[in-house]
Amino acid sequence: MKNYYQILGIERGEEDYDIIRGAYRDRLMQLRLDINTDEITRNKFEELQEAWGIMKDSWRRSNYRSRLLDYEFISAIRDLTKEMNRVIDDTLEMVVGKK
Repeated sequence: MKNYYQILGIERGEEDYDIIRGAYRDRLMQLRLDINTDEITRNKFEELQEAWGIMKDSWRRSNYRSRLLDYEFISAIRDLTKEMNRVIDDTLEMVVGKK
């Protein structure tokens, strides 16, 4: 899941529309599509437009923030499960012997 806060360069959980809009405009000026026409800049511009489309609307921003938190929670659980499985495998290997 893309982190629109990071794409816009703002603090996570920012709610002030003027700060979000200012960050969007600053990023637009940094990209300078009139000068930089390479593929990387165009991809960054598309990401920026996508982030702005969500973050400019308070309802969509709130919905996105909830989904981002859910995604990060699920990712943390997945990582923890992988680590627990590794520890169990290592412990069993030490007790029972090599696989």
